[in-house]
Amino acid sequence: MNSHELFSKMEGPCLAEGSCEGAAFLHPFTRKVLPNGLTVYVKEVHETPIVAVYFWARTGSANEPEEINGIAHFFEHMFFKGTEKRGVGEMDRAIKALGGHNNAFTAMETTAYYVVVPSEHFATAFDILYDAMGHSVFDPEEIEKERQVVVEEIRRRDDSPEDRLITVFLNTIFEGTPYARPVLGTVESLNRIDREAFVRTLHDFYVPNNVTVVVVGDVRTDPVLARIGQTTQAWEPNSSVPDRCASISFVPQTTVRTREMEMDVHQLYWMMGFPNMGRLDLLDMYVLDVASTILGGGRSSRLYRRLVEQEGLVTSVHAWVLSLTRAGIFAVEAHFPIEHRARVEKIVFEEIERMKRETVCSGELERAKTMLITDFAYSNETDADLGETIGHYATIAAVEEAVTYPDRIRAVTEEDVRKAFERYCDFGAYTLCAIKPNGS
Repeated sequence: MNSHELFSKMEGPCLAEGSCEGAAFLHPFTRKVLPNGLTVYVKEVHETPIVAVYFWARTGSANEPEEINGIAHFFEHMFFKGTEKRGVGEMDRAIKALGGHNNAFTAMETTAYYVVVPSEHFATAFDILYDAMGHSVFDPEEIEKERQVVVEEIRRRDDSPEDRLITVFLNTIFEGTPYARPVLGTVESLNRIDREAFVRTLHDFYVPNNVTVVVVGDVRTDPVLARIGQTTQAWEPNSSVPDRCASISFVPQTTVRTREMEMDVHQLYWMMGFPNMGRLDLLDMYVLDVASTILGGGRSSRLYRRLVEQEGLVTSVHAWVLSLTRAGIFAVEAHFPIEHRARVEKIVFEEIERMKRETVCSGELERAKTMLITDFAYSNETDADLGETIGHYATIAAVEEAVTYPDRIRAVTEEDVRKAFERYCDFGAYTLCAIKPNGS
């Protein structure tokens, strides 16, 4: 997980300032802000007759009241469950009849809904999404049906050692902030969500000045903008949206935090992470992407070579970065037999300490940069991929950051990596969580 994954009014073709040598596949694109505040991005891609249409809302689990934690994700489930003019299931059937598919996903800071269809059906696909965005009915009977679906999803999360570990880890490292809440919520908080809560969420966050539309595919920009403008002209903004967004003040821990629990598993699921300020220290996040790749990004990484290839202590190991708007994490995760724990932890600390003291060799650095830039390119192969990247960055920051991502990675030096480990990897201030076999 790298920082580009897990994010001024302009019109006309929009390119990043400075070098455009970076993510050439992302530009050109057009950005337009409509009179009601709706931001629209259109990128023409004419290789195949397909179009991806996204609606991105600047809200997620971090914006929820704690007592109804999980409503952003629950709302996503209700999105295609009927509107004033389309009954339950009609939207799914209509999209399938067009030869397309639809889906949605929720994160801490964003929620996205999308449709991918043959490009000749762009107008219909957009109308279906817009209808769901503004006119969902939230039928009480459907709410109860979908509540059980989400409850089962929560149970599957809690039964999975990997999912339970990350949930506990985030809750611990982000303690006292909205980032600590699980995206799915809990069974208890889910049971407090009623129809009125959905209507409030729709009114509070699903308004044009808090939404970004992204269209990528075999379309023409001007007709697309005209259609969107005409269709959404009656959609009214809400000027109080910024006041409803969570005010997050994250203070990184200054002590070691640990949490361990037992499950019916046969090995240890282990995660250790160091907190940082995320996108508030944006330039350092590029450096941490490179640093995590050298330390634990794939078979050529230091931890993989030592823990897997040389000593055979772990079944898997990787390092990752999470960059949120006001907080972040640099973490290492591993799975291994519990009797190897002391040795594994010793090696992880040794390798981190080594990267604090010594600059990495140029070969390691260039290999990590190449991996990150290549992975970024591969993650933007399809129209839907491009729509996700543009929408994510547009919602949390600016698309220009995605365009310049490869150039920012190329600019990282050996000394940058060493200084990042020195600054962020404090052995007196980290979080460590583990899932252990029962009875261990």
